[in-house]
Amino acid sequence: MQNLLLSQLLPPSRPSPFEGEGVEVFRSARKNPLPLAGGGLRGGGKMQRISPKIKSNSRALRKNMTDVERMLWAKIRNRQLQGFRFRRQHPIGRYIVDFVCLELKLIIELDGGQHIDQQQYDTNRSQWLQTNGFKTVRFWNSDILDNLEGVMETICIHLPQPQHSSSIEGEAEIHTT
Repeated sequence: MQNLLLSQLLPPSRPSPFEGEGVEVFRSARKNPLPLAGGGLRGGGKMQRISPKIKSNSRALRKNMTDVERMLWAKIRNRQLQGFRFRRQHPIGRYIVDFVCLELKLIIELDGGQHIDQQQYDTNRSQWLQTNGFKTVRFWNSDILDNLEGVMETICIHLPQPQHSSSIEGEAEIHTT
């Protein structure tokens, strides 16, 4: 029986930038993209496919953020909050959360007037997210508008505290005998 390479069994596809450099590329890996919910390999969650509808909805929500969402996003984006990375309008399971730090499994939700009418939905959603290891912190839109610094302090309470060294950076320790 002749030994065949996987690349010989699969139909041809676009060339890999690594082919010809002594690297065997498995074409099937390129055909299966990884649209994962729950953070994939780094997030530690279960790997799930995101439905095209949820993926499309989350993209639309990112493009059409409310003014209140923009205000909070300006404070937490680009690892501004103790170096933790937050994502906005991110799908988790069948839900889309406003903001999430996958590393901490911390979700930040902003609630407007529409949430008064959907309290049961929000309760079920929060229970499902909690069952899957996420902690949800909720704020009313008016909290962001009236007290953004207080909101930031509340979020920081839910972040791990940075480790402080015993000596202040830049100071030399003096030992006497």
